[in-house]
Amino acid sequence: MKRSYEKFILMESVSLFGAAILGLIALINGYPLLIIICLLLIAASLAFDTFIQLQVFIMQPFYTIKQAVRALLLILFAVALMFQL
Repeated sequence: MKRSYEKFILMESVSLFGAAILGLIALINGYPLLIIICLLLIAASLAFDTFIQLQVFIMQPFYTIKQAVRALLLILFAVALMFQL
């Protein structure tokens, strides 16, 4: 029987791997747009981790809320940085 949060685990891993690859490319070539996309992928990874924590650790809402706030702050800062460029 498959767990209901396996898709979230896969998406979290894919977004972290994508962020690592794009981050390396952005640092080598100096593309600011790729850095912003990397930040958004890290925020997506945190959001997927929040969904996993909601389904696995129901009795620990403080950790889940912290992860959600981190993801939202990263998204806000990345969008603000994008408009500054």
